[in-house]
Amino acid sequence: MLYSTNKQIHRGSLSSTLILKSLSRIVTTQPKPFAMEVDLPRISLAFTLMVATYVSFLCYTPPTPPPSKPHPKDRLATFGDLTSRTKRRTFPRMLLAAYHITLILFPTHREKFCFHPELLNEKLFTWSWRTITYLLVVFTLGITRLYAYSYLGKNFTFRLAAPTKLETTGIYKYVQHPSYTGLLAVSSASTFFLERLDGGVACFLPGWLLWTTRIRGLSEMGWVIVTVITAGFFWLRVVDEEEMLKKEFGREWEVWHGKTKRFIPGVI
Repeated sequence: MLYSTNKQIHRGSLSSTLILKSLSRIVTTQPKPFAMEVDLPRISLAFTLMVATYVSFLCYTPPTPPPSKPHPKDRLATFGDLTSRTKRRTFPRMLLAAYHITLILFPTHREKFCFHPELLNEKLFTWSWRTITYLLVVFTLGITRLYAYSYLGKNFTFRLAAPTKLETTGIYKYVQHPSYTGLLAVSSASTFFLERLDGGVACFLPGWLLWTTRIRGLSEMGWVIVTVITAGFFWLRVVDEEEMLKKEFGREWEVWHGKTKRFIPGVI
């Protein structure tokens, strides 16, 4: 009887030991807590990209209400309401920028919210020539567009409309369409930096599209195509706008148009 009792106690102790070992193994194999990578380069890059995202958002946002008397010839407007179309384009781009910042801040936990973290190009998520180039474009040419917003005031409208006066001073003393230059540059830079197949987009690629990531230069080809198409739309607007300004201001516009370049001072 005593032997049986001791045997039961031994078995109980053995079971307790096994349970404790199992619990210990579970605890030690638990995933690391979801924590942000705290180091100055990552924090500074994430913060700078947040500011750049806000500047980009302002570049896509109409600074004034739609004009009450839009110009009848505005071929860009024939493709739909400009404000609504801009918002539809801007919202997913802002979400992608926020997701990109998240990938920067949580590099060791990307597998939790990215289906294909192995496809990510780390140079897009650290300080590199790509991130620096993108930020320089946004903070120079993006702010140039915002300056045009401020300088033209109520005369700056997304839908084409005749202004109350022809501005030929300030930045318009050197270039005729600084806002279009700024917007095209910001849009092109965002496509090149945020919408690459080795950037945040890679995390959501379905399996049948993964082969595209193996084509060298495909992202760059897509960037060129999108930029050329966007520039074509901008050119339609420039032609319609210049026709309107010539009709409204005549000789004054012709003199100013002859002295200044359209997009880049002294170049083109």
